[in-house]
Amino acid sequence: MNLHENVIFNSDFMNLIRPIRIAEQIRLGRSNDGGYVVPSIAISNTTHLISIGYGNDASFEFEFIERGAKKVFLFDDKSSIIFHIKEVFISLIGRFVKGKDFHPRKAVFDLKYFLKVLSNSKIQFKKKSLVPIAQTRKNIDFQNLFGEIPIENAAVKIDIEENEYACFSQFVIPQRITLLIIEFHEIQKNLPSFQRIIKMLKQNFCITNVHINNFGHINEGIPSTIEMVFLNKKFVEKEDSFVAAIPSNIDHPNSVRFPEIYYTY
Repeated sequence: MNLHENVIFNSDFMNLIRPIRIAEQIRLGRSNDGGYVVPSIAISNTTHLISIGYGNDASFEFEFIERGAKKVFLFDDKSSIIFHIKEVFISLIGRFVKGKDFHPRKAVFDLKYFLKVLSNSKIQFKKKSLVPIAQTRKNIDFQNLFGEIPIENAAVKIDIEENEYACFSQFVIPQRITLLIIEFHEIQKNLPSFQRIIKMLKQNFCITNVHINNFGHINEGIPSTIEMVFLNKKFVEKEDSFVAAIPSNIDHPNSVRFPEIYYTY
């Protein structure tokens, strides 16, 4: 049954991503885009967070630390102090360019926020991007990433704007990872890769939360962008008890400008 007006979802696709029931979940991160619903048991059993993709928002990472994480390893190839200072100057100068829309206040806020991230002793920031096979010091691949961070109780959060498909094609997530949070983009265009990744992850993980991005499009019943949470099976008691609908009642729409997208099984 489809609860979103004028949209008929692909039932086979929705069944593939159907989450299991989890007794207790919490939402970490800011309201709307940037927050995620995760199992409480994963938070209490996770000591480190590997976060790939910054996007001027570390609210999830800050709250993860507040919940007891010892360290956050944050990777992003775009952010740096120099980058944000340039953005401030470009925005200030751009205010005088007719027909252009610049936001100096936001640029200043982003700079201050990034400095707050760098000043947190529990966050280790690295200016690197995740790629299938790293060939320069500006990049890192899964093989090197988990070699550098050989931690038993780590969660992994990935938001890398469609590059997730190529990166997963070269590597399998270690079974020692407690929790995976992945934002998948342009799913229909990458449908075979998406299906392969989900089936591969389900070997060692269970889907515990699915949230459809409400400012993404839906084409032929398949959402373009979905946030998904995977819990290591060692923390799962029942793998055959599924939710009746998505999203979770503690989730937030990504954008306040559009209605939330619901689906009932």
